[in-house]
Amino acid sequence: MTRFDRDTALSALEPNRFRVRIDPGWWITHGPNGGYVAAILTRAVQEAVADGSRRPRTLTIHYLSPLVEGDAEIEIQSERQGRTLTTVSARLVQDGRPCALALAALSSPRPPVDIGLETYPMPDVPSADELPSNDPIALPFRRRLDTRYVPGFESFTEHSEAVLLAWMRLNEPRPLDIPEMALYADGMPPAVFALRSGDRPLGVPTVELTVHFYLDPSEAEVADDDFVLLRVASRTVRDNFTTEDTDIWSPGGRLLCHARQVAALVEPRKDPASLEKRRARRRHGKRRGPGPKRLSRGERRRKGWPRRRPGAFRVLRAAHASGQNGRAGAPAGPS
Repeated sequence: MTRFDRDTALSALEPNRFRVRIDPGWWITHGPNGGYVAAILTRAVQEAVADGSRRPRTLTIHYLSPLVEGDAEIEIQSERQGRTLTTVSARLVQDGRPCALALAALSSPRPPVDIGLETYPMPDVPSADELPSNDPIALPFRRRLDTRYVPGFESFTEHSEAVLLAWMRLNEPRPLDIPEMALYADGMPPAVFALRSGDRPLGVPTVELTVHFYLDPSEAEVADDDFVLLRVASRTVRDNFTTEDTDIWSPGGRLLCHARQVAALVEPRKDPASLEKRRARRRHGKRRGPGPKRLSRGERRRKGWPRRRPGAFRVLRAAHASGQNGRAGAPAGPS
């Protein structure tokens, strides 16, 4: 079993409810990579539907809050099951906190029609064997992958266009499947990294990711140790949000899937150490620190602090005890 299979493995708690352990080996800056989460959810959807003839056609994920290391639970809800199409929703929860919501459609092959269209050919690039492994980003998730950038389309090179192009595969060979394709859908660094230099980092957390699966991996003619080609492009940045498109081809030039995501652009904090301390406190449920000490009445008098103003209840109680009608100093009502 490869590390990818082990770290996306599910244990069934009850029908349509699974447990998964989130492994830090797939971390980016402050949590797991969105493609790793997509792979887990894809696997959960497939196991819940449990129909090999219906494979995922589309998967949409909204990322609500970052996961931390440890166990999480996935709940699958069947929204509709027709003759050829099944629609399910998935909810990924950790410690009672919703972390991701997903909607997926799975379908068996439909009857053929007299329309065939595939007009998006793979770019003409050198093969993966001709290129070195050259990923400049030293993060746990990047170490799980063998990434070989096409010259002229690397990250952190201050290009004029936000486009990245690279061959990619997992370090451990395994048969290509739908969860692995979901991993690659968010496997590349953000395309906007092509516009920046390496000493100007930027946080780009995914808000929403949609993956369209075009080809059954068993029909893709991809060997266990083959690379796939990824092209990632961003055309728009507005209000510090960017839209990014990813296309993935087999070595033979067949389009495997297409993904689109919306991500936020976040400038890093000046003190990353303090950010990590805050995250550690949240992971372990610790408060920022002890609150101010509450002094006793005697200590307050010794310090010369003024006495507290009596509360409204005590004012009313004193007024009733003196026979007055609700207000201090007011005459009592008629007897």
